[in-house]
Amino acid sequence: MGEMDRLLIMTVVPGKTGQKFIPGPLAKMKEARQLIDKHGYRCELAVDGGVNLETAPSVIEAGVDVVISGAGILYQPDMIKAVDDFRKLAEKYYEYFFDDDFKTYRKACFRSDVYQYQMPAYLMPA
Repeated sequence: MGEMDRLLIMTVVPGKTGQKFIPGPLAKMKEARQLIDKHGYRCELAVDGGVNLETAPSVIEAGVDVVISGAGILYQPDMIKAVDDFRKLAEKYYEYFFDDDFKTYRKACFRSDVYQYQMPAYLMPA
């Protein structure tokens, strides 16, 4: 992991968008977070697959740095509101990531496959 920029953990069977979140990999996320922190690796821990506003808190609490949400934004009636709701959720969890010693701080970052489709400037992250 010392040579990696990002470790991606999938929470669906890869290949088809809109699948339901599989909670089993949450334990792997926690284990990966512990290894990254223990050894001081400069590796982002990311999750992709079935992540929406309901499932995002559990993956953030498991220690991921990057939450990738495609259908959680693309298939919403109001994509602008969905992006804004994800941003608000991320802001809510910023303080959560102070470790017990208050020395290590991690933040959650939300990204979406929608960015690959030339998202209009007003939807881009601030």
